[in-house]
Amino acid sequence: MTLIHGCGKPGCRTLTMGTFCLEHEQAAEARLRSRIRRISRRGRGPAITFAVAVAAVAAGRASGRLG
Repeated sequence: MTLIHGCGKPGCRTLTMGTFCLEHEQAAEARLRSRIRRISRRGRGPAITFAVAVAAVAAGRASGRLG
């Protein structure tokens, strides 16, 4: 497997070390933040619970504890 490869977004020719180039990675993060804001406006309690659960899952995967 090569260290540097093309961005995973169709039509993008930028070379990157991650799945997507910086531009597309930032766009994905902005969409996620926007989605979380919309959810939180519907009901603060469920949105906070969801965010905490997502963070816990992400932390578990990062530490390798999730099996």
